[in-house]
Amino acid sequence: MQQQQAEPLYVLRGHRAAVQCTAFSPSCNTLAAGDAEGELKLWDLSNRRITTSIRAHETHSGILQVAFTNIDGCGALISQGRDNTVKCWQLQGDGTVARLDKQAAAAAAVSMTRPLAVQLPAAPCKQA
Repeated sequence: MQQQQAEPLYVLRGHRAAVQCTAFSPSCNTLAAGDAEGELKLWDLSNRRITTSIRAHETHSGILQVAFTNIDGCGALISQGRDNTVKCWQLQGDGTVARLDKQAAAAAAVSMTRPLAVQLPAAPCKQA
């Protein structure tokens, strides 16, 4: 018996370079997509259109990861690039983004980190 091939609900076109990472907003009405040339696009999924397109990281450095978070009750987006930077963006009501100031970005970075499991070396042996 032959299986039917799955078809996508829709295809979002707009990036000039390969998409490296994606993340859905907590409300699932926005999709963030980062590409290989450092471009970050926000998509309104209700109408399948780009609401924001910014050069988030240096050209040809690419975006490795994007994540939605909440800072002080405001929606934010964090992007990690191959340019060795992590940038925090505040989501605006009109679908655009603004770069967060350093203090808010530091708070976001702390809230996004996971505790690391650290293995301490065994106590040295006592010599007789």
